[in-house]
Amino acid sequence: MSRGAAGTAGASATSVRILMAPDGKKSRKLGAQYEELILESEKKADLVIEGLKKYYKEYIKPLEVVYRFDAWHSPPLSDCDMEFLLVTVIGNFSCGKTSFLEYILERSFGGRVGPEPTTDTFTAIMWGDREQKIPGNALAAMRDRPFTALQRFGMNFLNRFDGVLCPSPILRKLTFIDTPGVLAGEKQRVHRSYDFPQVIEWFAGRSDRILVFFDAHKLDISDELKSVIEALGGNEDKVRVILNKADAVSAQELMRVYGALMWSLARVFKFPEVVRVFVGSFWGQPYVRTDNEKLLMQEEAELLADLRSLPRNAAIRRVNEIVKRARQVRTHALILDHLTRQFSFFGKSKKQAKLLEKMQDEFLHVHKTQQIPVGDFPHLGRFCDVLKEFEIHRFPEIDKKLLSKLDWALDTGIPELMKMMPPEISQSEATAHFSATALAHEQPPSYTAGGAGAGSASAGDDGLVPAPSALGVLSGVPGGLGAAVFNPFDDDAELPVHWAISDYDRQRHMSSFFGLKLVSGKLSGANAKSLLMQSGLPNSDLKHLWGLCDIDKDGSLDVDEYVLVNYLIEQLRNNPDYKLPNELDVSLIPPSKRELWNQNQAGTSGGAPRPPARPARN
Repeated sequence: MSRGAAGTAGASATSVRILMAPDGKKSRKLGAQYEELILESEKKADLVIEGLKKYYKEYIKPLEVVYRFDAWHSPPLSDCDMEFLLVTVIGNFSCGKTSFLEYILERSFGGRVGPEPTTDTFTAIMWGDREQKIPGNALAAMRDRPFTALQRFGMNFLNRFDGVLCPSPILRKLTFIDTPGVLAGEKQRVHRSYDFPQVIEWFAGRSDRILVFFDAHKLDISDELKSVIEALGGNEDKVRVILNKADAVSAQELMRVYGALMWSLARVFKFPEVVRVFVGSFWGQPYVRTDNEKLLMQEEAELLADLRSLPRNAAIRRVNEIVKRARQVRTHALILDHLTRQFSFFGKSKKQAKLLEKMQDEFLHVHKTQQIPVGDFPHLGRFCDVLKEFEIHRFPEIDKKLLSKLDWALDTGIPELMKMMPPEISQSEATAHFSATALAHEQPPSYTAGGAGAGSASAGDDGLVPAPSALGVLSGVPGGLGAAVFNPFDDDAELPVHWAISDYDRQRHMSSFFGLKLVSGKLSGANAKSLLMQSGLPNSDLKHLWGLCDIDKDGSLDVDEYVLVNYLIEQLRNNPDYKLPNELDVSLIPPSKRELWNQNQAGTSGGAPRPPARPARN
């Protein structure tokens, strides 16, 4: 790419504008600006997830508990379920799952590799500063890990489940689940001591990405693999198919293998969208044949980019999962409420048997009276099978307050959170940024997959794409491109100033912010007034406080401004000698507002930004 082409690529980006110097060269602060943008996006995503936690605990979970939603679906979610990013790897035995993981991790994690069914356990591969193996029973008892709900599958499963801590950089952001090879042929008759498809269904529901592996030399879909794929129902958007060991076939053979795989997948994947298939050879050895080398490398780069996007897009996926779960909980509660109301004082056993027999008619009645979409209803047979274990009349009639709170979260609370979502940064924009930077350093871009043979000195901090790469900056990786661009000895260099408000205080105030009545993700002036009056401060102080904290002068408070208001109020109330400053010190300005604050300062002074005034103290 020429320098002119690089500039054009940067200018064509839509959601991220790359600032260029007037002479066409990359701005000195480009890397720092990009890194600040990513850090700000990650902070906003964290705020959305914190808000989701609060809405789930206070507005959705209470209805789950009352109507035993966990008996039909999964147990109530914990904070860990929303924080960990899981990638589950599924496939026939000897199709290269464990080799792929060792290739991605750039190290062995204790999994056995061989042509026979070697992996007979579920293994959670997690970050740790030293290698350690954790037995399944102990791992399921750890409250800071997202596996406590696996205790429902009993000792037989937990004895076939373990965890591995591994100091691989990619595990700082992703946790991989290695699964036993799916059996085929005569081996299918080997009895597993636990319900394999149900365990896969649990992991699929909690995963952010599901990788289904096929061997280019063995495309058969056994009965067990078919049942496993069916267990992925409802998570189709997470599925990616890997056609592995494709380096051992010619271009013509690969075309035929690919066509046969797509035909086989169409028979078992019961959804209209075409599943994304990546073709490659994922292990630390050279390609057997080189005629497809360029294609395989491109496919490998796209797969790694797909995995790389998971941390950046985690917030939007969590919103999607919570909304889907909330709709299921609502439908579940309304069905049981309707069934409970059918009972009289006598003949409860006969009435329950009759309801179970004609459950389809009851579903239809709830659909018509409550205007619930058909797609929100549970599977009829499975719902009845579980309901047989309960006495329906013992479920209470629905609490309208609980239902209205859940409806408010669906209709108002979560949509307001969505307005706080940061704009998505596409890979093409990252590539454009990287190209411009690579030219500035007079070195071509180089994409090399982290693997067993890859040099760790050139690998990016997350192990997927080597530095120097714009993708490294996108992950906020220390030592990435932004760090290379910044030079503290530049004449116009500005050392970063950290926000004076501690992480503890920020989290505390952010938690209360999401419980307020927000408009477009902000607290309006009218709602803020009644709240701030409760502080007991004189009106003159509150007026001056508002003038300081409403930095964007829109008459409302976003989450950062709200945190700042509460911080200053606590300073006034806890320190009698403290006085509000005439102007805010830069350390009190939220990082998200500093560019705007600088512009306001420049406009006020008619020139360059003024140095910030220090707080007045007695």
